[in-house]
Amino acid sequence: MIFGSVCSGIEAASAAWLPLGWQCAFVAEIDPFCCALLRHYYPETPNYGDMLKFKEWPERTIDVLVGGCPGAAGRVDRKIEAVDSAASALLQGDLNRA
Repeated sequence: MIFGSVCSGIEAASAAWLPLGWQCAFVAEIDPFCCALLRHYYPETPNYGDMLKFKEWPERTIDVLVGGCPGAAGRVDRKIEAVDSAASALLQGDLNRA
């Protein structure tokens, strides 16, 4: 299985699924601490950054999209309400299409 991860944080999905043979196609994280951790532990996995800019990402075929929305974005910006609204709207749109 190939998965993508948004609001990746410290990437619990990779910690759980990589030992099972799954592959992580990408992560999307903006928190500086989490980004540093991701670079250290998963240097071959691209970090696409802000998930709200997903239309700019290269096309990837994945089997599963996992996310902990809105995740660190609210903590980073300290504008939790505004970020939650944007992330929640994006997630809701994805759920509606599923």
